[in-house]
Amino acid sequence: VDRFFWSGSSFGQRRFDNCTIFFLLGAAAIFAALPRWAGVAIAAAGSLWTMALFFAADTVDLNRYYVPSELMHAAAIAPKRIGLLLSVPGNFKADVLVVFAGVIILYAGIAALARARPGAIAAVFCVVMAVFFGVCGARDAQRIDAWSGVIATNRAREPYSGALHDRLALLGDEEQYLRRTGRTAEAEQTRREITTLEKSIP
Repeated sequence: VDRFFWSGSSFGQRRFDNCTIFFLLGAAAIFAALPRWAGVAIAAAGSLWTMALFFAADTVDLNRYYVPSELMHAAAIAPKRIGLLLSVPGNFKADVLVVFAGVIILYAGIAALARARPGAIAAVFCVVMAVFFGVCGARDAQRIDAWSGVIATNRAREPYSGALHDRLALLGDEEQYLRRTGRTAEAEQTRREITTLEKSIP
């Protein structure tokens, strides 16, 4: 697992998107064991925090490290622009609403089935996703020879790539964060890593 909690330069655990169904099943098991009010409270708090970050993105760069108080302040002062299809061009709003209505109907049907037969629906999802991943993996294996040369070339050029410079920037963020939170010894260790990495760049 990458030490940068956002998996490199992108905000969010996008690498886990294809595992969403498994996380949902685990979350469902936890919520089922809790009192209903506790599950609602946890879901509401998580949703509020996610939306707070959505608004905070207007005032801070979410690719950087922040202490919790900084994020909370950014969310509090961020402009709250809320509107139906705010970012959709006017000539597409009707189309988007039709698609949205269709998705809602489809999801409502799946939700009704899930309430009636939760075990069966969960099993079907797991089997479908396992088959999907298996097919994708098999296709990748067939194509690896065609791309092995490109991969080898890219690896040879890595010391000159932007990836190292991205890593330097992320380590710099980490050092600043550690210093702001009073973890000086860890910050010094990160600084040594930065110095070593800088010396490795041709």
